[in-house]
Amino acid sequence: MNRVLLGGAFLVVLGAATMNPAKLTAQEPSQAEQEVLTTLQEYARVSMSGKVDEIMKYFHARFSAWDYAQAGPVDRAGLREMLTFYLTEYRQTAFNIEPAAIYVHGDIAILHADYDEVFTDQAGVETPIAGRWTATLLKEEGKWLFLSWAWVQTDG
Repeated sequence: MNRVLLGGAFLVVLGAATMNPAKLTAQEPSQAEQEVLTTLQEYARVSMSGKVDEIMKYFHARFSAWDYAQAGPVDRAGLREMLTFYLTEYRQTAFNIEPAAIYVHGDIAILHADYDEVFTDQAGVETPIAGRWTATLLKEEGKWLFLSWAWVQTDG
């Protein structure tokens, strides 16, 4: 699998995430911003389980994503298919995410972050990836869910 396609799994298999919320602002995050950060941390923990059904609970029914390497957007069903493949073929051995900004507008949140990660295939070959990501979350019934995201790889 080439690097471009590997990068597409970056938020799908979040790994043992290290987060640096200090990059957000010099002040403490608001309650809503902290809820978004907590959701991201919980998602990272659940994603390590490899249980697709548990991971999918963090995605809104109308989820849509579009990365730079795809011909068009992918819906929730396409995400499930991608998850199933990546969790069979790869494991994430390192992950660092640094949220750069969180904007909360009522029940909508926009999260911008830098990330770097390492995927290891079944033969033990490691592939490092770095990039930037923007996610939109929707708060529904008290829970923040990923509604959409787009990302770009910055390491080549």
